[in-house]
Amino acid sequence: MQPDKMGGTILGHYRILHSLGYGGTATVFLAQDINLQREVAIKVFQPGTGEMQDFLRRFAREARVLAQLDHPHILPVYDYGEQETIACLVIPYMPGGSLRDRLRELGPVPIQQAIKLAGQILDALQYAHNRGLIHRDIKPGNMLFKADGTLLLSDFGLVKITSSPSDPLPLQATESTISHTIAGTPDYMAPEQITGQPTFASDIYSMGIVLYEMLTGKRPFNADNYIGVFMQHLHEQPAPLYTHNPQISAALNAAIMRALSKEPGKRYQSCNEFRQALEQALSSTKFPPEPLASFSTSSASPQPNDTNTQIISQPLAQQPRQIIIPHPDTRSGTPTTSIEATLSSGSAIYASSTAPIQHPVSPSTHPHAQKPLIIILICIILALVISLGTILYSGGYIDLRIGRQPGGSPSSPISSATTVTKGGITTNPGVATGNQLPVTATNCPPEGVARAPLMPPFISGKNPNLAYIVDEGTSDKPLAATLKLRDVTSDLPAQDIIRLPTAYISEAQLSRDGQWVLFTVQIAGQMQLRLIRVDGLAQQTLYCAPVHSSITHSQWSFNQQQVVFNAGQDKPITYLLNLATGVLQPELIPQANLSYIPRTWQSNTAIYMTTLLPNANASGQDIYILDTRKGANQHDGDLQKVATTPLACNSFDSSYDVSQLFMSQCTPAATQANGPSVVTVQPATGGTAKMVYSNANQAITAIRSVSPTTLLLLIENQAGDSSQNGLWKMSVDGKELNRLTTDNEHSQALCPFTQYAWSNISNDEAFYALQSFNSQTHTYSMVYGSLKGGPLHQFASIDDGTQLYLVGWTHI
Repeated sequence: MQPDKMGGTILGHYRILHSLGYGGTATVFLAQDINLQREVAIKVFQPGTGEMQDFLRRFAREARVLAQLDHPHILPVYDYGEQETIACLVIPYMPGGSLRDRLRELGPVPIQQAIKLAGQILDALQYAHNRGLIHRDIKPGNMLFKADGTLLLSDFGLVKITSSPSDPLPLQATESTISHTIAGTPDYMAPEQITGQPTFASDIYSMGIVLYEMLTGKRPFNADNYIGVFMQHLHEQPAPLYTHNPQISAALNAAIMRALSKEPGKRYQSCNEFRQALEQALSSTKFPPEPLASFSTSSASPQPNDTNTQIISQPLAQQPRQIIIPHPDTRSGTPTTSIEATLSSGSAIYASSTAPIQHPVSPSTHPHAQKPLIIILICIILALVISLGTILYSGGYIDLRIGRQPGGSPSSPISSATTVTKGGITTNPGVATGNQLPVTATNCPPEGVARAPLMPPFISGKNPNLAYIVDEGTSDKPLAATLKLRDVTSDLPAQDIIRLPTAYISEAQLSRDGQWVLFTVQIAGQMQLRLIRVDGLAQQTLYCAPVHSSITHSQWSFNQQQVVFNAGQDKPITYLLNLATGVLQPELIPQANLSYIPRTWQSNTAIYMTTLLPNANASGQDIYILDTRKGANQHDGDLQKVATTPLACNSFDSSYDVSQLFMSQCTPAATQANGPSVVTVQPATGGTAKMVYSNANQAITAIRSVSPTTLLLLIENQAGDSSQNGLWKMSVDGKELNRLTTDNEHSQALCPFTQYAWSNISNDEAFYALQSFNSQTHTYSMVYGSLKGGPLHQFASIDDGTQLYLVGWTHI
């Protein structure tokens, strides 16, 4: 089956959702583990004709190697299987990104943090070396961030297996023929690896290159092609690190330069020895205070893109007979992602909010003391490459379209465009990592400009907590605004996340990992979009609207990478804010006599929008999808209509796996909602709807999908029989209906700001929460209850005009 036709198919107990990237012999898909209800990445390998046995042997070998490794800093493998002409490797889906991404986005790593991260990878390498494994492809692209900011070593696809008396692996018979070739990524390859004789010290050399890049923002060797890089690895000495970063001490420079010795015997003889040398150099060095951000935000000097993992059929010491050279698509204006980023270098696939930047190639600044023999050798090799390449290309053996999708279309970069589930998680994909807190930055960025936040994670607890807003005063005359947390497992009073005097919070929502609150606040007459961690730290102002303008209907994407919101009056413009880069762009500029309101994200690249007539009290009529992949400055005609229905007595929500759209429709009578009501379901992007549930007498005014099997319904008959008013729990097939609350005052409401499951129920699916406003007594209340049924628990109530609004659930 072709990769472009695999979406929606089932492989074992995995449902293929869509492709994340393509390159070489494999396509990577985002998939759902049907049994465990979690997202995974699946590498599907489809070798070419005549390559079947070697490819299947190679990737089965990788799976078996990973399956026997159990280390906190090595990426695990979940599953492996073969079916006819394909092989599948199931691995974690890691949206946290790689070290390569972070270096490109944020530049050099602070020294102490770099040594700490390097120590984690060296520990993983020592573990692998003890078991006779030489990784052979150590590079930043193969180091992936966990939610807590630590690193995982990934991609053992090029591993060389040797005997190890301490812990031999029973895999010798499966060694691929690839072990007799040059394999690795040229920028990070040790001299002996280039000549086809890798050792354990080769990984130490590669780790030295990685550390060099982490601390300086530069790789030590650069050339116009990989042959030039090979020659520099073989014959040139790198410039001292302190020539690029004056904060690096002579002791630390010496520790790293030893790892970069040309002769393996002069390097450290174990990863532990290397790590200890780094720690000793660090302890003997005094550093000026480092910025609190996890990485320096200063721009690194331009660097060429990492070259792809290379497999060359003969060592460089012999005459090359076949050389495969990558030719990525670099058309002007087209973002590209190297095959390394999508497949060759990553056993885990991660979401990146921006396409990799194509950097200009910088000439080497190192002294060229090359001997005539070396120059002659380079000329001979280049001549051979050019001649051989011309012959192979004219014969059709070299395809210059490497990096394209089947059929000749450009390959899509890995992005945050992933299918998701709507449940909360306890891990933190985050935008930036590290345990150091950024400086609180509540000053407004320049007008029309946004600020990229720093989002260091923290260790969450297990107690379910409710977040809510307390607004004292009104938006016209604000007195104070407070974000609060209430632990529902204790009798302790709610704790303040933050209290802002003379302010009014109009919207707030929790991130999917429950660690951050994004909120819109009015201060001194100006609307601001802010972010704060739920422990009250790391408050940051992301964007400030012009005076007399507004920020409304903000919606945070599942992967925590993007925010959409409306700004302006009458027909507001919908803006898209990339949290990784701080780039703010107008995404939708209405041209017709309609306003569009962001309601909820359908995926990480698509948002459900509803329409509204400007300056009118009437509700909108249609549901649309705004696709951010179409770029900035879209107009009405760029939207995709999903449904046409009167929304005056209507509610909708995507299914838990976001593949379907549930809609409820009651019967409007003047300004009141009445029965009968129906609940229907249809494909998420439009299509034929089918009936799920109907009720002849009750008005269903709100519907939310909160688990793979459960919907919440709010019944609010405003005329006639109101005995059934309240919150109900219904199975997604409409067959089971259970009452949770009674609402005789027509006062209860779900979270008014977002429709995500964690906005209304706890992550363990034990509790739900409601906000309540009694219009007769002008009393605001906050309540919660068990999804298994039972009494309501009221924990906040006030009738002096102070307003209370539900934000959602987290764990502290």
